[in-house]
Amino acid sequence: MTPEEVAKDAEGMFVMRTLGRNMAWLLHSIEAGKAAGITQPKQEQFKR
Repeated sequence: MTPEEVAKDAEGMFVMRTLGRNMAWLLHSIEAGKAAGITQPKQEQFKR
């Protein structure tokens, strides 16, 4: 696809805008959690 064709793909552009907003919200939420002193949960080790 050319850049012009991509810009005409209304559904694709909508999905990318939504993804961008959701990612921004998630990053802000992670920062707010860190500022509030919330730590990441410890990762569980996979056992075979």
